[in-house]
Amino acid sequence: MRSPPCPAVCLLLLISFAASAQPFQLPTPNRSLFETGGEDKYFAPTPGKTWLAGTFGCVRSDGHQLHEGIDILWTQRDKKGEPTDPVAAAAEGTVAYLNRKAGLSNYGNYVILRHRIEGLDVCTLYAHLASIRDDLQNGDKVKAGERLGVMGRTTNTKTRIAAERAHLHFEIALVANGRYAAWHESALKDLRNDHGNWNGRNLLGLDPRAVLLRQRAEGDKFSLLRFMQAQVELCRVLVKQPDFTY
Repeated sequence: MRSPPCPAVCLLLLISFAASAQPFQLPTPNRSLFETGGEDKYFAPTPGKTWLAGTFGCVRSDGHQLHEGIDILWTQRDKKGEPTDPVAAAAEGTVAYLNRKAGLSNYGNYVILRHRIEGLDVCTLYAHLASIRDDLQNGDKVKAGERLGVMGRTTNTKTRIAAERAHLHFEIALVANGRYAAWHESALKDLRNDHGNWNGRNLLGLDPRAVLLRQRAEGDKFSLLRFMQAQVELCRVLVKQPDFTY
């Protein structure tokens, strides 16, 4: 009969688990998400809609458009009415991709960080930035809470983001496939891809609001892996050649 591990080993295992879990932080100074009834101060709605349009899911275009992140409202603006909220890394990680040419994406200026959490390769995305920190480069390691840039309203869409609804579009996502760029080039020849594997089409979003609220409720017991395993299965897709990298 195997003897139970000693207390020291148990403590090391707990420390290791806590370190690998890397609980997420809010990426901006806005804390209204954790206030009762504070949703309308936290989520930026689309014009003519309520704050629900700034949440995750099929919340736009009568449910026909999937919003794979959340839109976090500004808390501070300059004399010209532009947001000045700093945007920070939600978790410790590595800079995977930077786009400093706002006209190349609906995301405008955006940053993608890569994190290793409980054995999962997870990404966070920070979009519509007014500016990205000048010295930030691909491959740089960043700490949780480290400044990435300044909130803004950059995008390449025909309709600009109005100053009063300036926001951070924030995603927690998984990369669908490491060979996306090659597939895009062969299957979507008429559609430009300026971002390689870091095209938004290749990111599968989790609901950041649900993750952050569950994490706050469970504290040190929170597990991103268990959170994902408990998600409701909406559909199944039969893939003819399931040669995925994960």
